[in-house]
Amino acid sequence: GVDCALLRDSEKPMPLALVSPEGAHGPAFTLYLVGTAHEDAQPPDALPDGVTHLHVSSFHACAPPTGGRVLALMREAKGRASISFDPNVRPGVLQPREEAVALIER
Repeated sequence: GVDCALLRDSEKPMPLALVSPEGAHGPAFTLYLVGTAHEDAQPPDALPDGVTHLHVSSFHACAPPTGGRVLALMREAKGRASISFDPNVRPGVLQPREEAVALIER
């Protein structure tokens, strides 16, 4: 029953995440996003009719160029659909921690 109409194909390869257990504060993550399908992931301008749930990742909610549009979709969904948010703050992907936390709190 999941509507896949908003899924987008890309000719670019999928993003890659590598995890190493030897990080200074636990696992260390290396994310390869440049030149991948991550760059083609654009949110819609508005929520389609009938949407009952919106799931948002911190990559798209907090990082340019999609952050502003994703925040607007979350505001639009409020009261008409359930919303889940994965606030996964990754240094090197998002802006500095203080800025990312401020966006996440919004």
